[in-house]
Amino acid sequence: MIALGTLAALPQPASASGWGTLRTTTVDKALSSTSWTNLGSSFSTSANISYRYCVRIKGNGTANLQPQAFGTTVTVNSDSYVTRCTISHSGSANTFQAAASRIGSGSVRIYSISWQRWYSGDVPV
Repeated sequence: MIALGTLAALPQPASASGWGTLRTTTVDKALSSTSWTNLGSSFSTSANISYRYCVRIKGNGTANLQPQAFGTTVTVNSDSYVTRCTISHSGSANTFQAAASRIGSGSVRIYSISWQRWYSGDVPV
């Protein structure tokens, strides 16, 4: 028989939430203002789970990150790579193809893209 004081000492699940990276793909391309740059292979989502993608980006200018479900405009002014993320999207299951273009003048380069999903709930300890 276990005493009540012993039960309190047993590990209890912790609650946590946050973005977790599912896949990262190297792109290493400069963006054009006249055409879309494909940001790697397509990505499939599950229904009613929040997703976003983040890019490692550098340069001096503004990038349009698509598709529309994740549509975000990001501005960068850095000689080294920094991370910028899209808005999050949740809805029905779908397959998305990320693409980007430069808005206006400047020079913008994307090194990699990381697809992420939102996790919440119990975490084993």
